[in-house]
Amino acid sequence: MKSLLKVLLLFLFCISCYKKEPTRLAICAIFKNEAPWLKEWITYHHSALGVNTFYLYNNDSTDSFKETLQPFVDQGIVN
Repeated sequence: MKSLLKVLLLFLFCISCYKKEPTRLAICAIFKNEAPWLKEWITYHHSALGVNTFYLYNNDSTDSFKETLQPFVDQGIVN
């Protein structure tokens, strides 16, 4: 009976110490000339999969990636 009480007290202690912080998930990726698909890709991974932050690196793109990414940068989703 004492061991059951110890386990119960340990369980209650662990629950009280548990921090309920939101899960953080990030993606690091490199892209080149992907502007037509970036918005859909980021929106899907952010909304459906719960990715909080994107670290995207440009590999000398010649398309309009800056205009595509700017709203996500303004929201703090893309770094």
